[in-house]
Amino acid sequence: FEGFQIWINPVIEPLTDEQMVTFEGCLSVPGIRGAVARYSKISVNALNRKGERVAHELSGFSAVVAQHECDPIFALSRHCAKPLR
Repeated sequence: FEGFQIWINPVIEPLTDEQMVTFEGCLSVPGIRGAVARYSKISVNALNRKGERVAHELSGFSAVVAQHECDPIFALSRHCAKPLR
């Protein structure tokens, strides 16, 4: 998909065990960045701003961004994301 979207009550499910490691930070916690492992392919099911159900399959950087942006919704921070081993 392209463009700005509003997701209400998103549910994210991994579609693979494969993960990508990216360096992430948060504007709410300036100056702190770290390596975070995220699923490389996910499905997102949510409601849009009209209350209609939407579903997306995302992979690569789009999947990483979706997981990062949904962290605050799920009361997570990058420190709570799956740790690197």
